[in-house]
Amino acid sequence: MRRLAAALLPALVFALSDLVVTVWSGRPEALGSPLYHLLLPAAALGRFAGMFVLAGAAWWLLRRAGSARGWRVLGVISGPLAYSLSAMWHVSGYFPTGQAAYYGLNPLVVAAVGSSIATAAVAEMLWRRRPAIGLLGLAALGWAVLWATVLWDGGVHWFYVYQQGFKALFG
Repeated sequence: MRRLAAALLPALVFALSDLVVTVWSGRPEALGSPLYHLLLPAAALGRFAGMFVLAGAAWWLLRRAGSARGWRVLGVISGPLAYSLSAMWHVSGYFPTGQAAYYGLNPLVVAAVGSSIATAAVAEMLWRRRPAIGLLGLAALGWAVLWATVLWDGGVHWFYVYQQGFKALFG
């Protein structure tokens, strides 16, 4: 059970934060302005932590527990997968099923996978207490994916590729 909880840590943090944002966004009167202005930014940061950063913590916790590589891989992909499922769910009200599923592959998902791989590589180097060329390369590749998909010129270059895929599939 501890392994499952550690592997799903990024997904759980994302899902809880996403729920807070979904339920309370745009409703400061329901919580009171001070609490609202504290809770919503914290929840937004929690969403991004679950998507982009917590895979490293999950990897380290699972490594510490002696978990098999499959558990650690689940820890790496659980945050991006949670975001992908959430994104599909949120747009399913106005997109047909196929288009909503395609939206689940949007550039933020690709960026989150890249960032999660990079943070897991860093966590593995911290676990080993020494850098390794392969892990350094993996971290660099993951952050390059993050940069290319959402940070370089605001992500417009990768988004163009994404739009062309949408156009090819759905006209």
